Amino acid sequence: MNRLFAVLVVPITAVMVFAGCEDGVQGSPFSPAAEGDQGDGDEPADDAADPGDPVLPEEPGLAGTFGMLLDVSVLQGGLPLLGGSPVESRNWYLVQAVPDGAGGLVTSERLCAVQLVPDTWVASPVVPKAFVEHLVPLRREVILVEGEQGTAWITDRVCEVRGARLCDPEHDPLPGPDSIPDGPASCDDPCDGAACDQDGDGMPGMTTWLVGFYNCAIYSAHRWCSRLEGFADGEDRISGLVKDFSSEQVVLGASSGFCEAGTAVAVPDPCAARHYFEMVRLPQDADCDDVMALTGCDEDPAGCAANPTLPLDPRGPAAGDPCQ
Repeated sequence: MNRLFAVLVVPITAVMVFAGCEDGVQGSPFSPAAEGDQGDGDEPADDAADPGDPVLPEEPGLAGTFGMLLDVSVLQGGLPLLGGSPVESRNWYLVQAVPDGAGGLVTSERLCAVQLVPDTWVASPVVPKAFVEHLVPLRREVILVEGEQGTAWITDRVCEVRGARLCDPEHDPLPGPDSIPDGPASCDDPCDGAACDQDGDGMPGMTTWLVGFYNCAIYSAHRWCSRLEGFADGEDRISGLVKDFSSEQVVLGASSGFCEAGTAVAVPDPCAARHYFEMVRLPQDADCDDVMALTGCDEDPAGCAANPTLPLDPRGPAAGDPCQ
């Protein structure tokens, strides 16, 4: 099965669901208080608690291996040929979820493939194989909350950076062309706010290609922030919305001056239903090939939407559009 490394896409800022430069998995600690008041713990226990009060499961049954489709839609701005174009960003992950010892989970999300589908014929960015292969898994912390609708799956908000060495992935500014070090710049070096060559091709940042009306290589630093919130359907399916996400890209250089735009920002589609995720349980030893076997997009990017026999196909006209 072919992997989705080169597809009809816009430069990778729209997806921004990749790992950063440090060794291991990336992510940020989750603070329950950030999701709402959890109480101060001073009140005595009440055996007749309100049935609507959430209760953490004692032993999470949602640990294991999953395939995940994360799909968001944005209005892409600030890039040559593609500025102002709507784009659907499809991302497939291999997810490992392990108990955290406190009733929740910690997940490691490894990107398997990305497909960005712009609403334009002008240009198609191509994601080289090295781009995906040099990403480290994304780490999320998951709170599982039992309620009337079942088990809620609520993650922390994480920010990922690639092609740059930021000490604070959420708040530090992305580097510009003037921050490119002289000589080799490894992303394993200590954080200093500078650009780095994460995909190992000798150019700063991460390299994508723009193919179509005009051809060029683009070298960029990226940042994406998001959190996931949904519900489990038993212990084998989880679905919900991608929330609180933002996307930013700074072009560090290009093979042609025509492609040297400054900062690109992807504005989320105002319809929340167009930002969603689907997870399906897989065997414990599953790999990315098993994830991609659950979608037809690997063979047919244009016509793969909403196949009922393939649970990780993106939603499409066959499933209806709640945003119309």
